[in-house]
Amino acid sequence: MIREMNKNDWIRVEEIYLQGIEKGTATFNTMCPSYEEWDNGHVDSCRFVYVDEGKVVGWVAISPTSSRCVYKGCVEMSVYIDNDYQGKGIGTELVEQLLQEAKRLGYWSILSTVISLNTASIALHKKCGFREIGYREKIAKDRFGNWQNTTLFELRLESKVEKSANYFKNGFNCSQAVLAAFASDFGLSEEMALKIATQFGGGARKGEMCGAVSGALMVLGLKYGHYHYNALEEKGNAYKIAEDFMNRFIAKKGTVVCRELLGYDVSKPEDMIKIKEMDLFKKTCPEMIKCATEIVEEMLQE
Repeated sequence: MIREMNKNDWIRVEEIYLQGIEKGTATFNTMCPSYEEWDNGHVDSCRFVYVDEGKVVGWVAISPTSSRCVYKGCVEMSVYIDNDYQGKGIGTELVEQLLQEAKRLGYWSILSTVISLNTASIALHKKCGFREIGYREKIAKDRFGNWQNTTLFELRLESKVEKSANYFKNGFNCSQAVLAAFASDFGLSEEMALKIATQFGGGARKGEMCGAVSGALMVLGLKYGHYHYNALEEKGNAYKIAEDFMNRFIAKKGTVVCRELLGYDVSKPEDMIKIKEMDLFKKTCPEMIKCATEIVEEMLQE
C-alpha cells in the first residue's frame, strides 16, 4: 500500500536510507541527515512511503533543483527500497505514484542522478520512462574511496499528445511516436517501444495502415490484448476494441490507410518526390498522431 509520508515514518525512512549508504551505490553521503535537515531539503508534497503489513519498506520524495523561481517546475527525485523488499516492483509503484502527483501539481521535469554502478536503479528509471540525458565521469568518491561516475536521467511530464508530438519532431516515425508516448504506463521502456514500432511507419513503408493507427493499436494491445491459450472471449474482446478504435479514427479522418491520408503512396518513388516537395509528412502526419493519441486516451479512461 502506498500512502503519504509523515514525520512518524522517519525512523524507517532513515533505516532504509542507511542501507543505501552501507551499499555505497545509492548515495555518496556517508551520514544520514537529521529529520529537520532532510525535511528542509525536500519538497513538502510528493512524499510517499510503501507499507507492507504495517511496515514502511520504501519511500520516494523530490527536492528542488534550484531556488530560482524559473526552475520551480524542475525537481530531483530520490527513491529507496528496503534491501529485503527489492525486486518486487515496489520502486516502480512508488515512482509512478510520485509522477502522477507531480504532474497534477504542475511539475514539468523530474531529474534523477544515479551512481552508474547501480544497475538496478538504472533499470527502474528506464522502466518508468526516464531517459538518459548524460553522465558525469569520476564526479565523487564512494564510501570505500573509489571514484564513481553518475548517470543523469530526466522525465518530462508532458501530456500524451505533447509527448507523441515531440517524439515525431525528434525524428521518430508516427507509429513510434504514439506507442512510446504510452510505453511507461505499461512497464515498457522507451527504448523497447521505439524499437518495436520502428518498422510500422508510413504504413510499413507500403502506404497501408497509417503508422499512428498501428502504434495506437499496439497501445491498446498492451492494455486489452489477450495472452491465454484458447481464450476466444478475450481474443474477441480485443478485436472489438481494435475495431472501435478504427471506427473512431475513420469518423474523424475518413480512413486509416496511409496513402489515402497523404494523398500519395510512400512506396512509389515518384510519389515520395511529391510528398517531400509538399512537405506532407510535417503537414499531415502530426494531425494523425494527435488524433490517434487522443482517441487512445479516451478509450483508456472509459
